Amino acid sequence: MNWRVYVKQHPRFGPWYQRVDRAPSWAVKTAVIAAMFVIVVPVVALTIAAVAVGLVVFGLLSIIVWGAWHLRLLWRRLTGADGRHAYPQSQSSADAGRVNVRVIHRG
Repeated sequence: MNWRVYVKQHPRFGPWYQRVDRAPSWAVKTAVIAAMFVIVVPVVALTIAAVAVGLVVFGLLSIIVWGAWHLRLLWRRLTGADGRHAYPQSQSSADAGRVNVRVIHRG
């Protein structure tokens, strides 16, 4: 069964369907345009505003992180602190990265 036949025969929706069906095309176009102004335009405007706010927040946070990173680099250069390890490590290149690790040479 086609949905139009069902709607036309429905006791509640049938008279409304007939009114809309008999309405002139300019009335239907006006109703559609009004619905667009009431529903679609605010949704699009809110979406654009949300994207703009998101971009601004992302940009500000990026600038803050960039500034903090450069302050950290400046602090390292001024103090000479490496800041990578909380404990001193041996300076030997043979032991680099192998503190308390047993290396098994397979051969």
